[in-house]
This record gives sequence, C-alpha cells and structure tokens, in this order.
Amino acid sequence: MSLVKENGHLFIHTVCNGYFNHGFHTFSPDCLLQALDLNGFSIRYLHFSTPDGIELNSPSIVVDALIWLVARRDKIVEPFSVPQQQKWAAYYQ
Repeated sequence: MSLVKENGHLFIHTVCNGYFNHGFHTFSPDCLLQALDLNGFSIRYLHFSTPDGIELNSPSIVVDALIWLVARRDKIVEPFSVPQQQKWAAYYQ
C-alpha cells in the first residue's frame, strides 16, 4: 500500500476463498477491505468470481473464489493501521 501515491490506484486480483493445497495463503476479503479503509483508501471496484469468470455475490458460496479490487488512495495514513478480525475486535479494544 505504501507504494501507491495519494490519488493513485491499487489493483488487487487474488484468491480469497478455497484453493486448499494450492499455496500458502488465501486472503480474507474482510481483511483486505478493512486494511484499505483504515489506511486512507476508498473502494472503486469490488467483484468476486470463480476461476472460470462466473460472477459471484459472495466468495463464500463456492469452493474456490477470486477477488477483483480497485482502490484509490485518498490520503496518506501513518503509521499503518492493522485490521482486526471481527471475532477479536471487542477483546482487543
């Protein structure tokens, strides 16, 4: 995120559900969206699909899902604000 200048755009296309035994990481859509929001970005485009390009309303309804995301950096936020999983938010506040 720090590589994006103010008023610049960030494009993310990655797995966000499934792909077990395919790699080490699957990114949580909630984590990505929260991290962007907390750190001065606004979402310009958000889309979920299957690997074959079928549109999805939610990544949780299929085994393997991709996220397509474009965000604009509206302001510089320092230091980086770490997103917190909702399950633990009350505990750490």
